[in-house]
Amino acid sequence: MQAESGDTAGALRTVALIEKNKEDDYVRSMVQASIAQAQMKGGDANGAQKSLASARKLATSLPDMDRRDAALRQIALVQVQTGDVAGSLAVVEQIDSVY
Repeated sequence: MQAESGDTAGALRTVALIEKNKEDDYVRSMVQASIAQAQMKGGDANGAQKSLASARKLATSLPDMDRRDAALRQIALVQVQTGDVAGSLAVVEQIDSVY
């Protein structure tokens, strides 16, 4: 994966190519969260925050609640890993599923 190898700029370009429809918003949200994780590991905290904000926006727009909640759980996990506990808790509050 581009993000894991440190090519976060390339990963962002790739995610922009994913076809824009609601089904693909789930994929884009999950990829954005992964990119944020790689950005943080690479020392780009600002980029990570932008990627997480984008991932969250995509996730909250998903009509399928199971996919929405799965994406939000991934985003919350990445936020905790990047040290944003308050942000993670705010995302957790948006999760409807009890599982």
